[in-house]
Amino acid sequence: MNHSKRVLIFLPCLTNGGAEKQGVLLAHYLHNKGYAVQVWGFPSPTGHAPLISKLIEWGIDYKEISAWPILDWSKQTIFPLSWSFFRYRTSWRKQLANYRNLLLKETFDYIFAFTFWPCLVSILFKHHFGEPIVFWIHRGGFDAAGMTYSRFIIREIKAKTPIFVANSEAGAKFLSTIFKTSLDNIAIISNAYVPGYDVSADIAPRAQSAGKINLLHVANLYSEKDPVTLIDSAYLLKEWGYDFHLRIAGDFPVQSDRDTLATMIINKNLGDFVTLLGGVSRFDLLHLLRTSDIGLLSSRSEGMPNCIMEYMYWRLPVIATNIAGICAVVGKDNEKWLYPVGDSLALARLVKILADHRELIPVIGDVNREIIMNNFNAELIMKKWDELINAH
Repeated sequence: MNHSKRVLIFLPCLTNGGAEKQGVLLAHYLHNKGYAVQVWGFPSPTGHAPLISKLIEWGIDYKEISAWPILDWSKQTIFPLSWSFFRYRTSWRKQLANYRNLLLKETFDYIFAFTFWPCLVSILFKHHFGEPIVFWIHRGGFDAAGMTYSRFIIREIKAKTPIFVANSEAGAKFLSTIFKTSLDNIAIISNAYVPGYDVSADIAPRAQSAGKINLLHVANLYSEKDPVTLIDSAYLLKEWGYDFHLRIAGDFPVQSDRDTLATMIINKNLGDFVTLLGGVSRFDLLHLLRTSDIGLLSSRSEGMPNCIMEYMYWRLPVIATNIAGICAVVGKDNEKWLYPVGDSLALARLVKILADHRELIPVIGDVNREIIMNNFNAELIMKKWDELINAH
């Protein structure tokens, strides 16, 4: 047992996002091994924090920090060439001091930080947290996800010696390129999928569907998820005369993005074919998975998407973008169902094939289920986290 070891699992929010799911699974695992675990997150954009009830059920301490960090390093330089250098550096220190006042004074042995902002806060305030070992866990692919990695902030991060972790080869290459470190210094630990976390009994094989074909897209709709391509492909399917229903589940972090997509649906007369569900509960998501025929993902960039694992476990064929993070989950045999990023025609054509040949859906679904059970089970993945902890 490890009662003397204090662990912080630092998540973006206490919601059911992809990073959050993986983080809370790790928290549960380490808690059961005897570590003193806390889970922290920033405020949810929607005001909902559904993970809290699960953490309470498991007896894991949690905290929701009162505000996201507002840190501007755009004017910082590593060269002290003028008075502006000292002025900007003073401003930077004030920003750090102001945010430090929002953080509780806690000490940890390990911090597992998932995604950029939890990673950055953990590193910049490493001394505040008692100089723990910080695992910087990059969740995306070869993508900065809108963050600016200037020479200044890279130097600040590297000076605090984080342990870099990625959930995909593409993510590891990104970290290697940004921080100019060898790939040998970056651990790759895939996402885990735990059926028992969601269901109490095994699911029956999927029967061949008939009638309307139900399409499902699950993701919080940041711009890199490219929902516009989904709507364009839905328009093509409607024009070709197919009877389908596309359900899009996930929050829009930016309300104007939702308004734009809703207007697009109206303008293309897709109101009877496409539904924007917004964020859904775990119970409602399981219902969507059980009642869908095909799982979709239109992302331009991914690390190792949880929704793909969900689809495959629930015996859905997956039609998604042909990017490294998705390829790593679906496997070689499924690459025929992947399409180029942004290609709505290719997406619609792949849906058309399965709509015309419904007998393929349960066959592909059974194969997908086996892939998840064999390659991404929790026992296998958690052993890798154990090895990483023991190595440091």
